[in-house]
Amino acid sequence: MIKLAEDLTEYDLSFFEDDIFFQRIYSDFLTIGKFPKSFFYICVVDNEITAVISKICGVITLSAKENADFEEINEFVRVTGFSTILCDFSFSCHFDGKKTSGKIMKIRTDKKFGSKAEILRTDELKEAYPILKRVFRRVPDFPDWFVNTCYGVIHNSVIVSGVHYNKKLVSVAFALFVTERTAVISAVATHFEHRNRGYAMEILKKLLDENTGKEIYIFLENPLIEEYYGKLGFIPCKMWSEIENVL
Repeated sequence: MIKLAEDLTEYDLSFFEDDIFFQRIYSDFLTIGKFPKSFFYICVVDNEITAVISKICGVITLSAKENADFEEINEFVRVTGFSTILCDFSFSCHFDGKKTSGKIMKIRTDKKFGSKAEILRTDELKEAYPILKRVFRRVPDFPDWFVNTCYGVIHNSVIVSGVHYNKKLVSVAFALFVTERTAVISAVATHFEHRNRGYAMEILKKLLDENTGKEIYIFLENPLIEEYYGKLGFIPCKMWSEIENVL
């Protein structure tokens, strides 16, 4: 049985706490759980919670046990509709659609790297957007991106680090879905004219400094950069999969 969960804190979800997909769901619940188009569900089999699902504007994130009723979950996402499903790679075989996947790497550190990078304020985020647009293929439209990122920064679920050169932002990185236990590093980007100067390493170290004592994850799309993150101490831990709804 799949049912709407208006308050995830009412349930014993301790089994899922070590799963980064659940931590992403829980961070969204704490930050935007009351927003329109934000929905959270639990799946129950024989009085046992076997999966937790979020649906944020069509994007579904799934955290599940091996004994979850994936036939029911598949029917649920098919009927309710989705743009993408993000889940552990081992569960992707249960869903139809265009699939991409990659490694998840993680690190836990109790030391400070002492980075010289900065933590960006909300009024500095406008400078980050052009860098992201030049580096990444898929970037949300600026109004939605800016509002959502600012909201996350204000509510401590997003941390943004950056490096300035001659008072101009040239390198930026984001810690997303920040909770007391975890964070996900995303969108590490440096302006093409300022690469190979060590800026990316500095902004990564800054985010690690801001999340000391937590499990920090990064979802890799390009396997060629695994060695780069390995230099910081990241190690592979599992695989992610994204299933795109092909209409």
